[in-house]
Order: sequence, then structure tokens, then C-alpha cells
Amino acid sequence: MAENLRGLPRGIRYAEECAPKLQEICKITEYPNRRIKPIVYMMASSGIRVGAWNYLQWGHIIPIEQESKLVAARVMVYAGFEDAYFSYLIPEA
Repeated sequence: MAENLRGLPRGIRYAEECAPKLQEICKITEYPNRRIKPIVYMMASSGIRVGAWNYLQWGHIIPIEQESKLVAARVMVYAGFEDAYFSYLIPEA
């Protein structure tokens, strides 16, 4: 059985991407432009990519409340497209 695995091709890696480290996120948010911080935090916490911002609208962000308190938000990424999906944001405690 192990002999059959030997002939399988290796998977193709399209990018050498990895999740940013906490230190990297902190360094980016030190930039003096205050518009950068919410963008970086949203991308890091929800996992959306830069290209998703072109399609994101306020209506795609749905707050989730419990007992009149905001506990999370559901984000529809690539809304209206076949590969649309939901991601979630959880506010700081």
C-alpha cells in the first residue's frame, strides 16, 4: 500500500502565506493613520483578504446581540457570488 503513495504528485503551493503573528499586527497598528487600526483588526480577526474589501458593504455586517449587548458580528464575505461565505467578529472583552 505504501508503494502506491510513492507515485502521487506533491501538492502545489500557490503562496507562502501564513497568519500574521500578534507582534506583526501590533506593529502595523502603530501607524499614525487611525483608519488603519480597524481595517487591520477586522482582517486579522475575521480572516478576510484584501480583495474582499471591494465587495464589502455595511449591510453585509450583521450585529449579534444577547440581552441588548453586542456579542459578535456576522460578516457576509463576497455577498452575491457563488463563493460567498460567513465570517465572525468578536469584540474585545
